Amino acid sequence: MPAPTADFTELNRLAIQHQGKVVARIIPEIVAYKALVCEWLDDPNNGFANVYIKQYGTEYIVQQTPGKLRRLIHELTHVAVNEVYDNNLLNGPPSNVPRPARILLAGGQNSGNLRQTQYMDQAALTTIQQNINRLGALLLSAPQINTEGGWLGGRIQYMTLNPGFEYDTTINEILIDMTLKGFPKPSSFFKKNEIARGNAFFTAVEGMARVAHEARLAAVGG
Repeated sequence: MPAPTADFTELNRLAIQHQGKVVARIIPEIVAYKALVCEWLDDPNNGFANVYIKQYGTEYIVQQTPGKLRRLIHELTHVAVNEVYDNNLLNGPPSNVPRPARILLAGGQNSGNLRQTQYMDQAALTTIQQNINRLGALLLSAPQINTEGGWLGGRIQYMTLNPGFEYDTTINEILIDMTLKGFPKPSSFFKKNEIARGNAFFTAVEGMARVAHEARLAAVGG
C-alpha cells in the first residue's frame, strides 16, 4: 500500500492546531522518519502496526491501519529511537558495559537479524521505570479517563513489561491519543476534581514526552 498520506496530513493539522505545545514539536520530529520506511503494509483487521528491520542496512517496513494516528506515531517512534540511539530498538543510549542483546521479536522477526548491541544505561532505565510507576498511580486517581476497555491501563502495563523498548513509543502514543480527545480538559464546577485529576495525568505524560523528545534531539546534536 502507499504511505498513509491522509494520516500524515491529519498529524500535520494536529501540530498546527497545537502550536507551541509539546505535541507540536514531537509530531514533525517523528514524522520525518517516514522517509526511512521502504514499505507500508495495510492491516485492516486488528489495528496493529509493526516495525521490521532487515538484516543488512537499516530499512523499515511499517504495518499500519489507516486512521490509527496514535499507532502510526508509536511505530515511527520505534524507527526514530533506533536511528538516534543505534541500540537494537532500545529507547536510550547503550550502557558502558557490553552485554548480549535481549531477544526481541518485532513483527515476528527474531533479534538474530539485528546487531548484538548493549543494554540501556541503568540510570536511564531506572528513571523510565519510575515514570511508568508515577503514571500508574496518577491513573488510579483518575479512572474516568481509562476508557476504551481500559486502554490507558493496558498501555501502562505494556510499558511496565517492556520499559526499555516501549517507553518513548508508548508515551508518544498516549500523548497523541489524549490530545485528540481534547486534553487538557476545561474545568467544570460539577466535575472540578475529576477533570483536574485527568488533566494531571495528561500533564505528566506531556512532560515525559518532552524530556524524551529533547533527549533524542540531543543525541543527534539537535
